[in-house]
Formats: sequence, structure tokens, C-alpha cells
Amino acid sequence: MPARTDLEQAKHVFQAVILTVLSNGTADSAEAVVIAKMRADFPQIAALPDIGAIGKEVRTRYHGIGMEACARAVANGIYDRDYRELAFVLCVKVMQADGEK
Repeated sequence: MPARTDLEQAKHVFQAVILTVLSNGTADSAEAVVIAKMRADFPQIAALPDIGAIGKEVRTRYHGIGMEACARAVANGIYDRDYRELAFVLCVKVMQADGEK
């Protein structure tokens, strides 16, 4: 991972995590615990200011344009390989919290 956090890419990574949660229609406490742990374990996510606003932004976009278009927009904001890998890892973590394997 680069020495300095790219906040814009990190924001898109976090939005990908929120979209993963939204993909099954509901958020649950297990997913919330995993997301809180991500903030503790991954400095790129911890560096983000106001994750509530970031989450609200992606939820609004999701409800406005749908999952596919929203996911495409989020993915287009993650262009560095390290951030793409981070998005994949974190989305898998939140899926596993929901019982998806």
C-alpha cells in the first residue's frame, strides 16, 4: 500500500463495502462490527473523515441509479491496484459477516 493514503480512492473502497452490505437489502449488527473493525485495522479506512456522510452518499446514489450503475461508478474511482485489492478483501470480509461464503 502506498505510504500516503489516497483519500478519494479510500472513499470509493469504503463505498464498495457499503454497496456490499446493501446488496442483500439489509444491514445487520455483524456487518457493523466488521466495518468498525476495518476502521481499526486498515489505516486507509481509518483516515476517512465522516464515514456516515460517505455511506449516505453511496446509499443515495444506489437508490437513485441502482446497484449496477452505482457499483460501476464506485469501481471507476478505484484505479490503483493496491486499492482494488483492498476493496476486494474488505468486501469479502463484510460478505462473510453476513454468512455469505
